[in-house]
Amino acid sequence: MSREHINTRSRHAKPVRQRAAPVGQGTRHADSKGVAWAMMHNIQSADAEMIPYVFSFGDKDTWEIAVNKRANGGVARLATDFCRALGPGLKDARPNRRLCIEGVDPADISLVSAICRLSPFLQAQGSIRSLATRYSISERIPVADMAKAMSMHILLMPILGGCIDTGTIPVHGALLERFGSGIVLIGRSGAGKTTCCRRLPKGWTVLGDDLAVLRPSGQNEYCAQPLPTWSAVASGTAQWPCHVNTTVSLKALFLLDQSDCDESTLMGTLQAAAAIHNSAQQALLAHGPRSYWRRRKRLERVLDTAIRIARSVPVYTLRVSLHGRFWEKIEEVLEMGEGDSPLFQCETRGQKTA
Repeated sequence: MSREHINTRSRHAKPVRQRAAPVGQGTRHADSKGVAWAMMHNIQSADAEMIPYVFSFGDKDTWEIAVNKRANGGVARLATDFCRALGPGLKDARPNRRLCIEGVDPADISLVSAICRLSPFLQAQGSIRSLATRYSISERIPVADMAKAMSMHILLMPILGGCIDTGTIPVHGALLERFGSGIVLIGRSGAGKTTCCRRLPKGWTVLGDDLAVLRPSGQNEYCAQPLPTWSAVASGTAQWPCHVNTTVSLKALFLLDQSDCDESTLMGTLQAAAAIHNSAQQALLAHGPRSYWRRRKRLERVLDTAIRIARSVPVYTLRVSLHGRFWEKIEEVLEMGEGDSPLFQCETRGQKTA
């Protein structure tokens, strides 16, 4: 072969190796370095600071979301869209858990999550070393149409599975904030959570209308954080963008019940625990199969956490009419004095109706 022919091949081969593959197209025939370069280019073009992404559900559950260096550009795009749906990430937090998204074909991906611990030496270097892979799964996820974000909610499955062990659970409910106090409206689909969010007057802030995470923040105290409404993410109609790192002190939960009048009634502990447990199961089953949540006795831990929350945070039945001012019933609960607090009523086995 002549030197001129070799030089001609080299001139044509060089641009092919450095050109990034278009988002959503496979790079099956590229070598591993070319795939890694294409993945990094796609992430940077979408959002240069999105991956790796860090968010926190408390000190014990600070997560880093990363993409395997051999991942296809479409997989990298899915991870970027997922992180964008969660809202702004943390910049200076030290993650102690990691979710790595892998895949060389955008048609299906794998998830690998692991607990990571930091040694004192590695903390000084700002690095992470995985010492134990306690939570490890490999789930095939169809993502044929990368524009549809409905598949992204499955990415939360290993994250929620890991958080359950630290007393954190998701609930199917709308998270509201008023003057720093967090309120969660729980209920089945169609109970009116989103409708209630739209009817709230000025002074109320909607942090999320479908999913929230409840976690301990101290002795007998809990806080709440929002999660995205995946149906709204998929359709591009999200009314209240998610900020997953926003935390509010949880003051009460309200189980919605459609009625002709507006009224709130304090539940007993057992009834409240059952309501929280049912709401948590609805949220979990939307993020993975029942068989996954049965592993490692996760469902039993969810029940234990629901009981603890019911003993610490008041839970009401909130009857909501079509044209009434239901939020005033919630405000009455928030404005109660210490002697009239729902926890005081629970301890004295009293019942209070607002």
